[in-house]
Amino acid sequence: GASSIAVAPDGRFVYVTAAIDNSISVFSGPNHSDREPGLVLPTIVQSLTDGMNSVAGISGASSIAISPDGRNVYVTGELSDSVAMFDRDPDFGTLTFVESLTVVTSLSGPTSVVVNPDGQQVYVAASGIDAIVVFDRNPEDGSLTFVESLGPDPDGEGISVSGLNLVSSVTASTDGLNVYATGVE
Repeated sequence: GASSIAVAPDGRFVYVTAAIDNSISVFSGPNHSDREPGLVLPTIVQSLTDGMNSVAGISGASSIAISPDGRNVYVTGELSDSVAMFDRDPDFGTLTFVESLTVVTSLSGPTSVVVNPDGQQVYVAASGIDAIVVFDRNPEDGSLTFVESLGPDPDGEGISVSGLNLVSSVTASTDGLNVYATGVE
């Protein structure tokens, strides 16, 4: 079944992840200019599956986020310990796989992803290490660069944040000044 949903900034396309199927489905939304009252079902535009057509890093696809400029889509692969990046075609809504970030050692069990409203950072809830992983986002190409991991800090070298045990969700305030996360304790 579906695990996460995101709507493109222009409202024309809807993106759904399915953790069990390791996939992303793209749907076109209703055309609001000629929409009649009543239920309007979306039309499937594209389906992408981990391990097919060069797509990687979305095994256990648990969360999806779209950059505010609508140019990129980020998907957490909870079973592949990764964040996959896609370029998004704004006219047709289709996605093109770019890369899967798996080299970050602190990216264990990613369950949620959000792009800051200014598009400059991406935050990932990593339940496997009870932390929020912070990336800088390049606004030109959408690529991500690891910045830091916020959570338990047993060696005392980073920023220690408590309350993120089995962190499951992360979101950013609309002004981009605060990041919130849910954890078991």
